[in-house]
Amino acid sequence: MSHHVSEFQAAVQVLYGHRCIEQPGALLARLGKPGSRVMIVSDQGIADLPFFSNLTQELRDEGFQIATHTSLSGEPDANDVQSLRDLLHQESSDIVLGIGGGSALDLSKLGAALTESDRKVDDYALAMRALPQRTCKLVLIPTTAGTGSEATRVAIYANASGKKTWVYGNSLRADLTILDSALTRTLPTKIVAESGLDALIHAVEASCNVNAHAFTIGYTFQAIRLIKRSLPRWLEHPEDEKARMEMLIASCLAGMAIDQGGTAMGHAFGHALGSLAKVSHGRSVALGFIASLPWMLDQDAEAFLDPAEGFGIQQRGRTAAEVGQEFQSTFETFVRNTGVSLDLSDTGLTKADVDRLSREVMNEENQAMCRATRGEFTEEVARTISTRLFELE
Repeated sequence: MSHHVSEFQAAVQVLYGHRCIEQPGALLARLGKPGSRVMIVSDQGIADLPFFSNLTQELRDEGFQIATHTSLSGEPDANDVQSLRDLLHQESSDIVLGIGGGSALDLSKLGAALTESDRKVDDYALAMRALPQRTCKLVLIPTTAGTGSEATRVAIYANASGKKTWVYGNSLRADLTILDSALTRTLPTKIVAESGLDALIHAVEASCNVNAHAFTIGYTFQAIRLIKRSLPRWLEHPEDEKARMEMLIASCLAGMAIDQGGTAMGHAFGHALGSLAKVSHGRSVALGFIASLPWMLDQDAEAFLDPAEGFGIQQRGRTAAEVGQEFQSTFETFVRNTGVSLDLSDTGLTKADVDRLSREVMNEENQAMCRATRGEFTEEVARTISTRLFELE
């Protein structure tokens, strides 16, 4: 009898707690001594918040040399990465401190990883070549509960031709991740909902794809339980600090899980939608996941027993197909209750774009996600799911 050998590696140091950011000098002392050059990477929206100026001032008072890069607007592209890389090189930064949503964190990771490289970021896309070893330290502070980027070795950006693509490698793993629920208090409801769904779909896909194993399912099970309980509570009561902290933890756990096992079909369609139209990431993966779920359940309903259990769906005395059906309707209801729209009519895309979407999903940058999905994914399947996606309303 042959035994399948799996490997598990999780080594992200996480500090978490309400207002834990309020002693930044003590936190950074773990990584560098006073006098160290710190580059704070964020977007202008975050840079305008009071905590940002408090943080930079306290770090200066502790003796750190601070520079900031806050010109990011929207998701990072190859030019954003290049300009941050050049700046880090010029400043000889010892520590890169990324603060913000997934876009700011991914930009921080890519800039830090490429500081010593003469190559363009596109040369490293899709794991075409190994990233150089990172020479500076990397600290990540998420201000949304969604992408889990603070816990992964992947970064997403738009390449020179505008396509959403990914880079992977150990140089993208943070030395320290800080989860502080105080930083999520002013998030707009729309971003709470969309990023929360992104985290949920990370957790579900990491527990039902071909790479899932006992350790990743441990992370995803807890992430799903926390999100099911805390996302609705946060949307209803934005001041609920416990719900916000639980969502940050869940998002980080889901990030650890996809770092091990990746995502699947929902993300393949989500990335394709994001490349064709400016559909926000959380919304596009929710659409992609709901549209592809019936097909995925047909391929292997048993793969969804763990996420269904995380959702609290009763399983005793029922077939996997019956549990799967209930999971599908419960999941779709949960998504709709967050207020995220499944109707694409505001995006400029219509049913006439089914072929474009199907072709986009089959592109090379989405293949890893397609291959991680159970069942044989073909162009015909891509068309069926794309058609269903445009029928959601």
